[in-house]
Amino acid sequence: MRLKPVLATRVGDIAEILGGTGYLVEPSCPNQIVEKIQWMFHYLEEAQEQGKRARVKMCRILQYWCNGKYTLTGNCQFIVTKAC
Repeated sequence: MRLKPVLATRVGDIAEILGGTGYLVEPSCPNQIVEKIQWMFHYLEEAQEQGKRARVKMCRILQYWCNGKYTLTGNCQFIVTKAC
């Protein structure tokens, strides 16, 4: 499985939600987006590791939000255990 890094603009609560597990750029700054994408390709292993951390964090958040409506398997796939 390829773990993809998260790249987002620094708006609203995105920085708080990502909690250091993604890459942030300023809004309306396309040059920053290009530079960060180039950086991620140049440092692919580090970017993929960051993607792994983001996936783990988001799986934990989703599991909390679902509050027992799903069972989280070891590989972060959800199995419905009761209706949402």
